[in-house]
Amino acid sequence: MLQIISGKFFKNEELITHKGTGITYSNFHWWTPIETCIATIEPVDINISSASSYVINYKHQIEKSSGKVKAGNSEILEQFQLLCTFGLQAFFDSDKNYVEMNCRYVPRNSADEFIPTLFVSRFFNLPVKSNEKEIEEFVIFVEKVISLPRKTYISVIESLKAFSHSLQFLNYNMDLAYSMMIYCLESLSQRHDNFKPDWESYDPPIRDKLDKLFKEKNLSETTINEIQEVLVNSKELKLMKRFISFSLQNISDKYFLEDADGIKNPLKKSELERVLKNAYDMRSGYVHKLEEIENHLKIPQLVDGDIILWENEPYLTFRGLTRLVHHVISNFISKQESLETEEYNWRKDIPGIITMEIHPKHWIWKADEFTSNQSVYFFSKFLSMLSGSFLNDDVMENLIALTLKIEKLMKGGVKKEFEASMISLYCLYYSLASPGYLNSSRYLISDKYNDILDNGLKYVVKKEYYMPMINSYLSQNQIIETFPKSSNHKDFMKKYGNILKQCSIESIITRILLNKELPWDIEEIASCYLNYEKKKFNKYTIVLPNLFEIYVIITIGNVYLEENNIHQFEEWFNKAVFELSGKIECQKLIKKHILTKKVLYLNQLLDCLKEKNN
Repeated sequence: MLQIISGKFFKNEELITHKGTGITYSNFHWWTPIETCIATIEPVDINISSASSYVINYKHQIEKSSGKVKAGNSEILEQFQLLCTFGLQAFFDSDKNYVEMNCRYVPRNSADEFIPTLFVSRFFNLPVKSNEKEIEEFVIFVEKVISLPRKTYISVIESLKAFSHSLQFLNYNMDLAYSMMIYCLESLSQRHDNFKPDWESYDPPIRDKLDKLFKEKNLSETTINEIQEVLVNSKELKLMKRFISFSLQNISDKYFLEDADGIKNPLKKSELERVLKNAYDMRSGYVHKLEEIENHLKIPQLVDGDIILWENEPYLTFRGLTRLVHHVISNFISKQESLETEEYNWRKDIPGIITMEIHPKHWIWKADEFTSNQSVYFFSKFLSMLSGSFLNDDVMENLIALTLKIEKLMKGGVKKEFEASMISLYCLYYSLASPGYLNSSRYLISDKYNDILDNGLKYVVKKEYYMPMINSYLSQNQIIETFPKSSNHKDFMKKYGNILKQCSIESIITRILLNKELPWDIEEIASCYLNYEKKKFNKYTIVLPNLFEIYVIITIGNVYLEENNIHQFEEWFNKAVFELSGKIECQKLIKKHILTKKVLYLNQLLDCLKEKNN
């Protein structure tokens, strides 16, 4: 939000502006206002032995619109505090007590194990004294961050947030603080690097063993290359190598020269790649197995420099890691392009605004927007509405226009993978969605519709308003279709109905809902459903509502019972029990049928579910 109020994304000159103000506390010690391109920080009460208070003033500006006009103040203050913490290398927070607690020099009690000032330089000193040069650099830093392309800005802010959190975690958990500091660079490396792994970058001991095996097995060059490509593109290798590669690309000679002046046991360039690998290994050990970092890194007397050596391995102290991460992020930011203006849909980033999926009743009847590529999605949403009509007597939308569109598309030819969804939707709508379920306010009466258009409506009204206006006219004049079906739906099903004779999840649920026998072998049906379960969380795949999933599971169990396969019957009925989580009475009903070895009819289950809903 901080970057948004800079105005770089705005197209209109008409803006709504407010004066924004916030309070922050810090161990930073400066007597005069610091004016940046986005906000001014003014001292109020400067203390040497406790947290000083500052006022943050900024101009909250936003393009005039019908939406929220003053939002995101807390995010603006938070992001500016992140810039202050990183840019001024001091601790900023809106809670005075929290600042003073973080900047303590003595333990609060006998259980207070980690004192932040003992593990990191400057950030928690009380006070942090500055100079004109640092203030000028901070102003330039803020201007640079605000000028970043939006995508890069978001990445940087998230990284600075992790940096700040890492410093705060020093109070409680050194392992988490260390790992979080690694995340700062890891997040940037995954979004903003050009790393391409090769075989030489693979773990040397494993690489040497594999090279030996390749030679012994006399594999072809093509096979070897294919195996190597699979291995080097593994996620684990990529993450570590990208982290190291990104860090190396953003470390300048300055880090080892003037920046290292006065640093105890500073990191040497020859040690750089090794300490990065060791740091990442410790991060991985903590993340995946909760293994603590090297214990020597937690002893204050041993970590007053950049690195320590243990068993001939160099390790970055938290102090050294913080200095390294700060340098890498600073260099990364300085290398990025600056944009005074940028085309960007900033409204979606306003805090408090989220994107929600629109209920299908508001769009599923819009035949003009339906294409064969969307048939699986439309069918899934149609089933969810049909399930609602079964359970809650929800009103089913009128989809005659949609069925007419399906007829037209099928006649023109569609890809085979879309046929089953389209025919199933068509068949179920005309078989189950009787006029009693339909909402008459959206009935499309083709002859009346065309008459009204021909009488002049189409010459004076935009196309998107045809349907609402005509439906309103028909409703007011009580022109209601009593038999809402396509005139050739029987011929259509006769021609394309054979598509549902192939075993698929669409044909299975369609036949179950129509109370028709499943003509396939039970093993084929069960395999088809299990395959559906594996894929249902993928994009662009059919999703059955829970009710219809249970229908399929119970039906499969019933067939196994009829074939006297008691083991599989119990397996599938128990599967249904676990898919009805939270519906105790329905679970009891199924368990009863497991014990009695009796067929469970779907209407019995539906009655139980409806009773539960009521």
